[in-house]
Amino acid sequence: MNNQNVSIKTKKDKKGKFNFVDFLLIVIVLAIIAATVYVFVPKSWFGKIVADDTQDILYTVEIIGVDQKFAGNIKENNNVIDNVSKSSIGTVKAVSVDSYSELKYVYDNPESTEGSGKLVTYDDKHNLVVTISASALYNKGEGYYIGSCRMAVGEKLSLRFPDYSCEAYCIAITKA
Repeated sequence: MNNQNVSIKTKKDKKGKFNFVDFLLIVIVLAIIAATVYVFVPKSWFGKIVADDTQDILYTVEIIGVDQKFAGNIKENNNVIDNVSKSSIGTVKAVSVDSYSELKYVYDNPESTEGSGKLVTYDDKHNLVVTISASALYNKGEGYYIGSCRMAVGEKLSLRFPDYSCEAYCIAITKA
């Protein structure tokens, strides 16, 4: 028999070589991981990575139907706390007191089904319009956030002042 040098390549010989198919597999696995993280991780986490866009704002809230004995409890320079997150959401800059009115339906005749609306003003209740200054983070497409509290016109807020707690609606936002 002839002794010929026959070279047989084994798996040991191929070990350590990196080829294009290996590269594609790594890219696909990384793309799947990135897509999974993007879908399942909250957007707020991604917002922390992006550059900070903090702005000083003035927002105005309206508190409706405050009893007269509590109308003076909100004062300038009071700290404002969000009752939900228990975090500070600004400082009171101005307070104005307006009269409180309700639209009542009044029947012309007690036996009649026809009537009209009448605006009734109460002397013992007031509407308070409170302007608050704060430093807010602006997220494009989402609006302003003061801590974890979203601030937008029409947003219902649960507020706590040093001597008063209430629900209010944001009626205006401007840059300070």
